[in-house]
Amino acid sequence: VYEFPMPDASEIERVLSGVISGSPHASPLMESLTPDLKDRLVKAALGLSLDQVARAFRTALIGKTNVDSSLIDGVLEEKGQMIKKSGILNLVMNRPALDDIGGLENLKEWLRKRTDILSSEGKSFGLHLPKGVLITGVSGCGKSLCAKVFASFWKVPLLHLDMARLYDGTIGEPEQALQVALRTAESVAPAVLWIDEIEAGISIQSQKAGGGTQSRVFASFLTWMQEKSAFVFIAATANVIELLPPEVLRKGRFDQIFFVTLPNPQERKAIVSIHLKKNRVDLSSFNLDMLVKVTEGFNGAEIEQAVNGGMIEAFNSGRPVNEHDMVISAGNIVPLSTTMREEIGRMERWAYNRAIPASR
Repeated sequence: VYEFPMPDASEIERVLSGVISGSPHASPLMESLTPDLKDRLVKAALGLSLDQVARAFRTALIGKTNVDSSLIDGVLEEKGQMIKKSGILNLVMNRPALDDIGGLENLKEWLRKRTDILSSEGKSFGLHLPKGVLITGVSGCGKSLCAKVFASFWKVPLLHLDMARLYDGTIGEPEQALQVALRTAESVAPAVLWIDEIEAGISIQSQKAGGGTQSRVFASFLTWMQEKSAFVFIAATANVIELLPPEVLRKGRFDQIFFVTLPNPQERKAIVSIHLKKNRVDLSSFNLDMLVKVTEGFNGAEIEQAVNGGMIEAFNSGRPVNEHDMVISAGNIVPLSTTMREEIGRMERWAYNRAIPASR
């Protein structure tokens, strides 16, 4: 059985040249096509068939007299439609930048050391491409945000695999649905595959409850994680890591396991600053140290909620927001660290010598 592979970069480049030369504005388009833009356009189209590539380029070029970055968005939109048709994967367009995350310096440093991992220099040096990371820890502390940031950092597509949808029957047999999803992910490579709450699909309990189907899906997924040749980086999050079988956690499947816990004072200051800047608030008039004190024990999501509550308070009073609004808003929030103190303590004890802290 011979399976035709998806078009490679050189074939896509030929299609791009053909589409541009057939355009009525061929000469200005060719002049504005820099080598960097051409490289990004070709990478954006990887994973599409030749017909889809040509259609994506033609659609994106309608009304254009020069090539710019909006052309890349048009191609990615076409790719998103193709991925949606697989029924189980989604192309995530809204991706945070590294600076949108407050703290978590260990995780950021791990990522920064792998800045040029996809470059030709890294390849010729003999660097092995990373397989993936598993991020576990306290809910609301930025696990999903970190999983998304890998894609924006490497400038590759972010695919979301919904493990729960594998078993609901809407997209056929789970084993076949998984194979379609994994094939689609490989055809779009290089890419990041984000699996939120991975324990929902491959936990020890779910295998026992689901019988043979769950075990077969799990075995198939494990084999793929080990043997995949394309660069599909797995960014998985887990709320209850104890539910995962030990063979998932061993080295070779994930490069690293990071533990995310409640933010420390410096991290809370960074998170408050990020959310205030997003709302175009002048930080020079704010006493950030006081806000750090009143948000003690808050996770990232609760700090965001406190900022939003303060903005609403100020808007209703018809004036700019100040720290007093934030203090009132924070006082109306009962943090997760209070309601789930014992559970958080248990998580931290588990992670003490089993995972790398994401924060310094």
